[in-house]
Amino acid sequence: MIPTLPLHSPRWLDLDGVKVEEVKALLEQLSSAAATGSSDGWRQTWTNLAGGLMDDGTVFDGAYAALPHLVEAAAALPPGQTADVWVDLGCIVTAEDRPPVPADLETGFGAALRLAERAATRSLLAADTTPQVCAHLVLACVAFAGHHMGEALWRFPDPREGDLLLICPECGSDTEIPDFFTDPARPPAEAPGRPDPAHVRQGGHPWGEVAAALREEAVGEEWEPFLRAARDVAVAGVPPETPGQAVLCLVAGMVAVGGTPQQDARELARQLMSLTGDFRCWDCEQTWTIADGLADNPDGARPRHRATEARADSDESAAMAESTAPGRTGEAATRFRQDGNTVLAADGTPWGRISVFSDVPAFSDSAPGSSGGVNALAVVSRPGRPTLVAGAGDAGVVCLWDVADARLVHAPLPGHRDRIRSMTALPLPDDRVLVASGGDTGTIALWNPVTGQPVREPGRRLARRGDRNVYRDRPRRPHPARHRHPQRRGPPVGSGHR
Repeated sequence: MIPTLPLHSPRWLDLDGVKVEEVKALLEQLSSAAATGSSDGWRQTWTNLAGGLMDDGTVFDGAYAALPHLVEAAAALPPGQTADVWVDLGCIVTAEDRPPVPADLETGFGAALRLAERAATRSLLAADTTPQVCAHLVLACVAFAGHHMGEALWRFPDPREGDLLLICPECGSDTEIPDFFTDPARPPAEAPGRPDPAHVRQGGHPWGEVAAALREEAVGEEWEPFLRAARDVAVAGVPPETPGQAVLCLVAGMVAVGGTPQQDARELARQLMSLTGDFRCWDCEQTWTIADGLADNPDGARPRHRATEARADSDESAAMAESTAPGRTGEAATRFRQDGNTVLAADGTPWGRISVFSDVPAFSDSAPGSSGGVNALAVVSRPGRPTLVAGAGDAGVVCLWDVADARLVHAPLPGHRDRIRSMTALPLPDDRVLVASGGDTGTIALWNPVTGQPVREPGRRLARRGDRNVYRDRPRRPHPARHRHPQRRGPPVGSGHR
């Protein structure tokens, strides 16, 4: 028995995301399923309740009271029937936006995670799942163990789509590697080093049977070092200090031995082993492990190689793909570098100069709470007139600069009441050029760059999704069960064995 909030407690009225009547109904169905062997009657109730505990990546505090009850009841079911439950719970405990556990619920919630880890690892060994769902289930088990790689549930890649999207732990920039996944005949990288034997979970853990299931021949010849690394992680109990690449070996290894059909499982396992390599951020030029790029704010993330002096390269995109290929830690094609307002080539030869346009207070002062960023730029080329650069940002104003001397041509032009998201130059048949701007909520406006006056005031909204603003600087990750983003994804609700 684990500590739970009594179902008759008035404390439930203070919690969001769940009603105690919903918990009671699901508990009754789970108890009936455990007694009769039925496996389907409770699933829709579970899906509905889980959708209330977390919405659009936000976990409500009611989850901390409900999960101890639900984990205890689900753990009593046959392990082959509950793979999807543990995956869904893994998504909840690794969601980006989750409030602190209330002090009076902390003991029960912690005990629920330990029980969930034991029950989920039993399910991992017993469930007959597809290879992709098996990978999600391993990550859920990792999440219950307290390792940060469990957060990869939210954007674990699907090799069938080919591309890989990673987030730099240093600067937060997205690095997309096209055509990353193939089915390699041999390892594209060296296996990660074995975990430090000093880091072993104390007090017992449920990963012993997982270690025994990881047969070295499961993936094929030349892959044995990856399976040995996976087994070492399981023997140690997936301690928090384990490097992320080694945990990904564990994920791939269990896919190979637990996913069905076996041929598909082996193929996916080899592809997932490629995630144990490195990538280089295109923006800050730091090299990281791919594992660090799959988890948000990974513990202990350190760049593998410091950014170096730039080398000029005429085909940057090709070089980036080469540098980020699995396991390659060589430096990316280097770039021009800046020294003051001078652009230098690789050998130090001056290549050009940078003109810094004058700072415009309106970008930060005109809109309360504005970040002052420039979101949109357009080049205005007019016959017989100086070329202008038009810029707009969060404050809803348009500014025009002369390219020749970086001088502000007009005072900032107010117009949009919201932030400006896009801008383009619009040539007309009479050699005039207008500037079109698009606002955050779907409004558009036309500007005359010569007079600085609007030709058409911001018009009606062109489109809007729902009743809320869908543009955000860093959108919350959607619940993977409901919004299948191409890269920030997770397993669908009910994706386990039925």
